Amino acid sequence: ERLLYGKSQYNKLSRFVSEIPAELLDKLPEMDSSRSQSNIFIPIQRQKPTISEEMFKKPFPPAYISPTAGKKIQIFSVGDVIDHQIFGTGLILSARPVGPDTMYEIAFDSVGTKKMMATYAKIRKHEE
Repeated sequence: ERLLYGKSQYNKLSRFVSEIPAELLDKLPEMDSSRSQSNIFIPIQRQKPTISEEMFKKPFPPAYISPTAGKKIQIFSVGDVIDHQIFGTGLILSARPVGPDTMYEIAFDSVGTKKMMATYAKIRKHEE
């Protein structure tokens, strides 16, 4: 059984059910002899799905703790030349605020243009 587009859907019995050893299955009791139910198993008691109360709580105020909290992040401007330990030397083409962070678009000499978040970019000013 699964919920699909808000409706319960019962799927066909898996073709692998016949490979489950009989001693591991709960059998249905014989109700009448005209129907053979010995090959039908009773699934373990199911719980009705519930929606957590957490879904209805108001979100926390927009207090964001950066993964680099406590560390000084260098701020760059358009036109700054930077160094990245993997991509090499690059030029900042744009700097756009994204929430509490900044997204830099950087043109690197060796790999072309990359977009990086300031928090994770690991870039520093180019030393000549």
